[in-house]
Amino acid sequence: MRTLKGAWAMTAWIFSVSSAHPENLSYGFTKGYWDTPDHRDVEEGDELYFWVAGGGSLSGVAIATSDPQPIARPGRPQLEDLEPVWGGTRLYKDRIYLEPYSTAPIESPTAGQLLRALGYSETETVRLRQPFAISDERALSFLRSCFHISAVDLVTVGSAASGDDYQRREHRRSVSERVERVGQATFRKNVMAAYAGRCAVTGEAVEETLEAAHILDYGSHAISDRWNGVLLRADIHRLFDARLLQIDATGGLEFDTSLEATAYWHLRERTAFVPRDAAKAKRAGAFAQRIALDAIAAHDPPRVNQPPRASTTGVARRAAERRLGGA
Repeated sequence: MRTLKGAWAMTAWIFSVSSAHPENLSYGFTKGYWDTPDHRDVEEGDELYFWVAGGGSLSGVAIATSDPQPIARPGRPQLEDLEPVWGGTRLYKDRIYLEPYSTAPIESPTAGQLLRALGYSETETVRLRQPFAISDERALSFLRSCFHISAVDLVTVGSAASGDDYQRREHRRSVSERVERVGQATFRKNVMAAYAGRCAVTGEAVEETLEAAHILDYGSHAISDRWNGVLLRADIHRLFDARLLQIDATGGLEFDTSLEATAYWHLRERTAFVPRDAAKAKRAGAFAQRIALDAIAAHDPPRVNQPPRASTTGVARRAAERRLGGA
């Protein structure tokens, strides 16, 4: 534990999340830990910020609730959950337990802006590929401002003076809820702007009927950044969340055949509006990743300890058949 004048030291880490598997962030926040392929000198109470690579976005913040724990523990009690379902093929060495704060940034700096704020050259983007520590107070203030979190919030959470376990949990919960409220409002505002205030599927422009939906909603901590959002009318949003509607990377629509006799069926002939902004590539990747994850879910039931997946529909089954060569 780092201490400074009786409180927690001002220390943070930037961790990289693979652009091929951004759902790993939501998965880790849902599970309450982050596995790392190499040992890092993270200590309980350190602030953890997560950068999704491939175009780049600062997409999550948490506080470490443990020092790194070796996953392979010969002669020692084993960690729980030794078969996590991370996307990708990396091998992991350590596990850091964490308390999630938010996956809803208020500000989304570019890689260059982030590096400059942290005291590095904008061209040193290679730094964002590996975890690294931040201790400069101005850099820490910048990171916190991206999630509308104050130093008092984080120091109080980690401080031994913050009371018993129940009080600390309640404080963490209240801070997290406040951050999420502000972040979700920002998410809605950004998605509304990206889609020019119109439903991507129907073109509906009555603001009161529109909702900012998460494209990748794996687990309970969906990333609330502009690239992971699509503006949908409320009823279309429900179909999207229920996997009765899929949107592909180019805006193609596919409705489940259970909707064939409904008023929604004619919408399959349309193409969803896809914004042509700086987040276009990452948004297209998110749509593609959503379909791929649903296809895997259709052929691979959840394991024990794995966060529940959304129910599989005919859309996901057909996507799985195309991807896996089924009939």
